[in-house]
Amino acid sequence: MLLSRLGPRITVYMTLAAVAVTLGGVLLSYRPVRQSLLDQGERRIQVLADAIHYTMDVSSFGADTLSMRRLVEKCGTLRDVSLVAVIGLDGAVRAASRSDPEIRADLVRRAMEGNLPVTVSREERAILVTPLHGQVFSPVFSDVSGVLYLEMDLGPMLAELRLLYGSILAVAALLVGLMSVWAVLLLRREVIARLALVAGGLSRMRSGDLGFRLPLDGSLGRADEIGDLARHFNAMAENLDARTLAQIRAETELQGAYSALEEKVRGRTVELAETNERLSAQIDERRHAEWRLKEHQIFLSTVLDGIQAAIFVFDPQQGRMVSSNSVAQALIRMDGETIVSASCSKEIQVAFVVEGRKFNLLCPDWGEKSAYQEGVVHLPEGKSFPASRQLMEIFVDGREHLAQIVFDITERKNLERRLGMAQKLESIGLLAAGIAHEINTPVQYVGDSVRFVRDSFQDMTGFLDACAALRVRVSGAGSALEEMRRVDETAAEADLDFLLDEVPKACGRALDGLDRVARIVQAMKNFSHPGGDEKKPTDINKAIQNTVIVARNEWKYAAEVETALSPDLPLISCYAGDINQVLLNMLVNASHAIVEKVGDGGDKGLIRISTLPAGEFVEIRIADTGAGIPRENMERIFDPFFTTKPVGQGTGQGLTIAHDIIVNKHGGRIDVESEVGVGTTFILRLPVEPQEKEVT
Repeated sequence: MLLSRLGPRITVYMTLAAVAVTLGGVLLSYRPVRQSLLDQGERRIQVLADAIHYTMDVSSFGADTLSMRRLVEKCGTLRDVSLVAVIGLDGAVRAASRSDPEIRADLVRRAMEGNLPVTVSREERAILVTPLHGQVFSPVFSDVSGVLYLEMDLGPMLAELRLLYGSILAVAALLVGLMSVWAVLLLRREVIARLALVAGGLSRMRSGDLGFRLPLDGSLGRADEIGDLARHFNAMAENLDARTLAQIRAETELQGAYSALEEKVRGRTVELAETNERLSAQIDERRHAEWRLKEHQIFLSTVLDGIQAAIFVFDPQQGRMVSSNSVAQALIRMDGETIVSASCSKEIQVAFVVEGRKFNLLCPDWGEKSAYQEGVVHLPEGKSFPASRQLMEIFVDGREHLAQIVFDITERKNLERRLGMAQKLESIGLLAAGIAHEINTPVQYVGDSVRFVRDSFQDMTGFLDACAALRVRVSGAGSALEEMRRVDETAAEADLDFLLDEVPKACGRALDGLDRVARIVQAMKNFSHPGGDEKKPTDINKAIQNTVIVARNEWKYAAEVETALSPDLPLISCYAGDINQVLLNMLVNASHAIVEKVGDGGDKGLIRISTLPAGEFVEIRIADTGAGIPRENMERIFDPFFTTKPVGQGTGQGLTIAHDIIVNKHGGRIDVESEVGVGTTFILRLPVEPQEKEVT
């Protein structure tokens, strides 16, 4: 291609640069000159307006319409003036230099309203609208009575300007062409030809002629950059020639040394092959040992993770935990780096409380090794859970360390609590059943006796009525007066009227009391023997009524109990004994919350128990008007051993057991709504049908 060589490229670039400079200079000067012509046109139209205005003021042309029209037509014949017009206050053209003037009404209105000249330059035209004053357009009067409208055509001047600049561009293009030709000739003689000589020398050296040297007696010998390039080329050629000879000698010597080295390498290769065989056997043996150790470590890690053993490794020399497994990190809700940084720290502690003694789980004591302890772990965020800890001595990198194995025994403790509670309930059930049986027997014969007295008294009442009738009939016989007097005295002493009125009432009250005792006994029997170890359909409304009767002694002094039990409630499949225990715990807690608010001698509170069907669930609401639960304790009320009651009055297990029974054993839910000082509502939701997966 033409531009693949240096000479044409330089020629084109120089020509383009010259053209760009010339055009840029001409174009940059054109706009200021054009603007100067426009400004000159505006000044000319302003001078013309002043002259017309002066002429009209001096000669009173404004009053003479004919003279004013002649003046306007005369001015319209001036060079570049395209329109002169006088417009009255009403907008009518009073005089114009053309018969069909195009007047811009907006400019006329602006000049009249502002009482100031308005000048506009647009599309090579300059328009000036200046106000006229007074009755004869005299400046003595301040009122505007018309305007002078002038329009000047600047097109001819701008056309002459464009013609002038076109000529300038033509002359500049000719000069640029001549300069480009001269620059090309000079470039070829002074640069291109000399560089071609250097390129020819490089080609001969590339072909293998290392003895070639550039001639420095001609144009290449000048003291300029190309001359320096030629001298450096000759020096490079001499250096390359010397190095080539040295390389040939070195290659000859290296070939001899390589032959000797090859013999030595052949001998050492045999020795290395024998050594490699021995090392390969040792490596295989070590690889098998490492694999067995890795398998053992994987097995041990899998077993420890499978049994949920949290492992902490403590370095007594550094005074910090150096290792912990994933189970340990999940157990105390910290990552490995946090455990290391929090070791033996006063700011972050994981407390392990055993029988009132407090230990830092992240800073074990060396003197407690080989000790097994059970206690409660308290995390920094307030969570707690029962755990067991075993400390033992191990060796890591030849140094003694302390390994701490921690198990979360929450499930075991829950199972122990459930077993203990079941044993207690079983004992209480047996005792209550025995007491109910023993009470039921005397209640039955006492009731039978009272009914016998009531029925017998009715029979005796008939006899007394007959005696009274007989007394009336024999009251006139003299022989029976003495006997009748003795009967009257005996009746008066016995107060028969009072006995006739009160004995039936006493029998009724006794029977009512016996019915109440019978209901309590029946409720105790139902509460104590709700069913076996399998889920059975249960009437929740009946369970609530039995629980209210059994727990009456707990709430009767502190609150009134209201029930709103839905008659449409379906039977649900559940463990009735566990549900009775949950209802009893909730009712007792509500009573205690009311006592905490109003005190022992205050007004009674209110406990409201309601049931209603909720789709696939049965909803039980137990609301009280007690003290309420603070917001900071809402997330902890179901934690094991958490209680806000004084020491000795609460174990912190009632709500934990209730949560375990409702959520884990029955697949239900427990929600809490509470406001401090207003009261608390526990919402229990039990599924009507048994869940597919149950935790027993």
